[in-house]
Amino acid sequence: MALGLASGFLEPLESTSIYLIQSGIARLIQMLPDRHMSAVLRDQFNAESAFEIERIRDFLILHYCVTARRDSEFWKYCAAMSIPDELRAKIELFRETGRFYRNAEEMFGLTSWVQVMVGQGLVPSGYHPLVDSVADAELAQLGESVRQVVASCVAAMPSHEQFIDRYCRAPVAA
Repeated sequence: MALGLASGFLEPLESTSIYLIQSGIARLIQMLPDRHMSAVLRDQFNAESAFEIERIRDFLILHYCVTARRDSEFWKYCAAMSIPDELRAKIELFRETGRFYRNAEEMFGLTSWVQVMVGQGLVPSGYHPLVDSVADAELAQLGESVRQVVASCVAAMPSHEQFIDRYCRAPVAA
């Protein structure tokens, strides 16, 4: 039984180590609660652990394979590298339809996947036809509502300097 960095390391792009430790412990408690090692539970534990690692791996690879950067051999390699079939299918689904589906057990949510894809310049060529049933004025109102919520949250937050002064100010040298 290995947890944390003893079980593997993905990369620091998305800090997943603490999450993987916590989910591994939770899975261990759920599936292996005593000294008896059931082969069925062991296999299920390993299958769920592999699934979790593979979905995180795919999310990390996404950052590299959909970027438009080609300014070095590294980025050229990333653009041409082989990617897992499941990730390729997710990218193509989003590229063609603007839709994305995930398994509820994955670490990263739908918004995280979509933010990376759109943020890296992957813009869908299509969209769900239900979008056409929403009036432009209603969409504009929704956008304005979101803008107002974000603005009020920003206004309520301290500045970076105020936060540092309050929570982690360096001691004054004597």
